[in-house]
Amino acid sequence: MLLLDTGAPTSFGKGLAGVPGVPEDPPEAMLEGLTIDWLVDHVRHGFHGLVGAEVLRERTLVIDPAERTVELKTDIIDRDAGVPVRDLMNVPIFEGAVAGQATDVIFDTGAPLGFVPANLVAGLQPVDRIAEFYPLFGPFETDVYELPLQIGNECATLRFGVLPEQVALMHTAAQLPVLVGLGLLERYRLSIGLREKRLQLEAIES
Repeated sequence: MLLLDTGAPTSFGKGLAGVPGVPEDPPEAMLEGLTIDWLVDHVRHGFHGLVGAEVLRERTLVIDPAERTVELKTDIIDRDAGVPVRDLMNVPIFEGAVAGQATDVIFDTGAPLGFVPANLVAGLQPVDRIAEFYPLFGPFETDVYELPLQIGNECATLRFGVLPEQVALMHTAAQLPVLVGLGLLERYRLSIGLREKRLQLEAIES
């Protein structure tokens, strides 16, 4: 089993042979200490390899929650559709707005929950508090907030947490944007690619 993680720039681990865009001899770990075994121990889901966002250079990722399918397709998104995507070290970034504040956004298939800077939720009442996990940091707890996210003409209310201060400072130093998690797929069929540099969302009929 493989984990698809569009928030990771490169693929690593085992079982990746034949995946388009993955090198023939991928590394065993992405960073020192960040191995598949370490991730499996923390996320408690069994998988042998991680497929990173580098695959989006050769294929268009299409995730259809209604059909429960994930495909790496040779089709190219219409350049007039959706919103533009930029390439940050293989990771696709696009413009959006959270709670009315314009921001860059990463869609991360490795993250069940999205994350925003603490200043965006200052003074707001959380709707939940849950246990979460961040690679190389480990487990932590975060309050959860429901915030409106706008991408192009599409707008949906999603759940976001706040990263631990140590991790948030690293994100700020690296100028990393807001992270949107898998909650986006509760509302939309998604297509994204770095060849055409586009993201397209299609609302799922309720």
